[in-house]
Amino acid sequence: MTALPQHRANEAQQLALQSWIRKTGTTAIFLITAAVSILLALVFGTDIWRIVLAGILLRHPDRLPRADHHQRDELLPGRPMTALTLTHTATAGTLLDGAERNGRTSEILHATGWRWSTRLANWYVPRSRDRAPSRHLIARTVQLLEEAGFTVAVKIDEAPHAADDVDHRAAATAAADASRVEPQTVAHRVVMLETQRRKTSRAIAGYRDHLGREFPPAAGDQLIRLKDELAHVDEDLAHWTRVRAQQVADGAALTLSRDDVARGDLVEYRGEWFPVLRVNAKSVSVPGGAGGSWAETVPYHQISGHRPKQV
Repeated sequence: MTALPQHRANEAQQLALQSWIRKTGTTAIFLITAAVSILLALVFGTDIWRIVLAGILLRHPDRLPRADHHQRDELLPGRPMTALTLTHTATAGTLLDGAERNGRTSEILHATGWRWSTRLANWYVPRSRDRAPSRHLIARTVQLLEEAGFTVAVKIDEAPHAADDVDHRAAATAAADASRVEPQTVAHRVVMLETQRRKTSRAIAGYRDHLGREFPPAAGDQLIRLKDELAHVDEDLAHWTRVRAQQVADGAALTLSRDDVARGDLVEYRGEWFPVLRVNAKSVSVPGGAGGSWAETVPYHQISGHRPKQV
């Protein structure tokens, strides 16, 4: 009577061992497949490794985790891919319907500047409302998605809001940012956007650099991209210029130049007051921090306070 329980115990141990071997073998197969797929991708490109991986899955479909059956269907040749719809309106901005947050589209969309909105449960292009559509971004997104096997329908409505509505929204947004963003930050953004505008305009027109190298005017896709970039820079610059003007009107920001400051005046910079050592075209020179013997340059737009020299 004691032999039967012992026999059953041995049989259970054997079954457990066989199950462990099967699981280990499946894991090893997946690891080897992944390594080979990555190697093929590096050597031959993505098309080859997808074909090889699809062949392995067709031969051993049971070895895929059941939770990944949607991903398996996308990899198998001949399977229809998800149809996506890319839309742009002045009210909603640029959106992509039909793409999941963590699906195969997420890597492409993140790389091209899209973001996921939990509130909308949708992909969107940041700051695309009340703006002209970014045609270069849209074209690049469609190209990459179609190369990945998706079909993309594009619907663009460029009809703008009524002029009064646009002006009201712009003024309201500027007023909100004027009370929310530090004046020095706003001034710095204006300066940076003006610099970016000059740089982009120069790239469009062509130029010669300080080494004498010639750069021809932009053409083709580069011209489209630069014009698109310039349009967005102009919109950003117009917005932050309005914010700056609002802060100046409210008395929260200064507009100083070399005509307003003299040597010996006091200027406030980052919460501290410094005597002006020298007045420059776009900045003033003040003593370095902690009584340093060097001079530090402070742009006029970064000065938050000014006191004339006491006579």
